Amino acid sequence: MVSSTGIKAAFIILTVIGLILTLISLFTPAWRAYDTTNSPSFGLVSYDCGTNTNQLVQQDCYRWWNTREGYEKAVLAFMIIAAIAEIVTLIWAFVIPKAAPRHYFLAPILALISAIALLIAFVIYAAKNGDDVRYLPSATGTLNANHHVGYSFWLAVVAFIFMVLATLLGFAATKRHNDELRPAVS
Repeated sequence: MVSSTGIKAAFIILTVIGLILTLISLFTPAWRAYDTTNSPSFGLVSYDCGTNTNQLVQQDCYRWWNTREGYEKAVLAFMIIAAIAEIVTLIWAFVIPKAAPRHYFLAPILALISAIALLIAFVIYAAKNGDDVRYLPSATGTLNANHHVGYSFWLAVVAFIFMVLATLLGFAATKRHNDELRPAVS
């Protein structure tokens, strides 16, 4: 039978991977990407105005960035909540087993909160973003029109999967941890 230490280690590794993916998703500029080569792309906290013939006029790009829709701001908030929950999960998983072993159960609950925040973030984005045409004229006069969700969105989906797996392992580790803390009945 696997000890709680092994399950806790797997829980921590999955949480670390989830945190890394969440942070990459949060800070990369590709939640919305346009279909043409070298086109602009927009993330939650960063953006790329494109290059060559598809580069936007800097003022237009900046104006577009500053007039983000409300749902994009909500997605940003849920991604930040997820990242904070993941960081607190890791701190809790490292500190609590030694300081207050009976309270380890809060680590998988925090991981669950992170998974739920990630789920809400990418569901809102997928539901509200759509594939409608959003014209962005480039500096050379070409139009950047059709867009799709970019790799940053998909990283958030993968982070969610890792956090769900981490949550399940965290609850398994909690059960095993509590079984190990109980005195053996003879």
